[in-house]
Amino acid sequence: MSRFIPLNPKEHVTHGWKRFDSMAFAEHDVCAPIVLAELKMLLPHYPLAFIRNGEQRFTAVALQGVYAKQNLMISPQGKWLVPYIPSVYRGYPFALQQVDQAGEARFVLCFDSESGLYREMPDAGSGNERFFDDDAQLTTATRGVLDFLMQRQRSQAHTQIATDLLAELGLLKPLSWPFASPDKARTPVTGLYRVNEQALSELKDDDLARLARSDALMLGHAQLLSMPRFDVLPRLYRLHYPLAAEPAGLDQIEQLFGDKDDTLKFNF
Repeated sequence: MSRFIPLNPKEHVTHGWKRFDSMAFAEHDVCAPIVLAELKMLLPHYPLAFIRNGEQRFTAVALQGVYAKQNLMISPQGKWLVPYIPSVYRGYPFALQQVDQAGEARFVLCFDSESGLYREMPDAGSGNERFFDDDAQLTTATRGVLDFLMQRQRSQAHTQIATDLLAELGLLKPLSWPFASPDKARTPVTGLYRVNEQALSELKDDDLARLARSDALMLGHAQLLSMPRFDVLPRLYRLHYPLAAEPAGLDQIEQLFGDKDDTLKFNF
């Protein structure tokens, strides 16, 4: 049974949720799927790469750690350490699921039933929100989440088209980590891909035009431009683990990325 339950006014009209105040739900994500709409926010902070998904297609991702099930962007206190939080996390604990209704695919708003944030009796005084109002319509807060998730879904589809074209033209190659493993007893995560810069430079004009029209050229250049950000990961790794005993070390991590800002809003 899926942990994400579809929301409907018949069952959930008086129910609601508590907004998340910890990013611990993402602590095991070594990478995060990204979309074209957020590239300019990602580039100053994250190295970008591609991985193969379950359909054996490629997915564009931001790297958040060096080893499997490790996210260095989260402090031991559950705070995100980088000024920009990838959009894939910003709608949590909501998600869209595609369903087939009368032969037509559509998206349904769902909620993570294992998040600990579901409230059968939401308390507005404690900052809880209802899913629906008394007229069984989405509340302003829920509508804002849905609009954000639909916006991201459209950009995700656009990003997949661009990624597929990079793969079709043979522009992705295995990525080798540009540094030695900071923990000599562990092997960095494998299965990463990067843009083949030489193959890109040798493309014919017609193929370059196809890349430009689909925004695949922008995505490919963004991945190449992000390569210097790989240097942040081993530095962050060395700073991260003492934080469990010495939270004041957060200042050192923030210096790697600049001043923090409010990134918990439903926008890009």
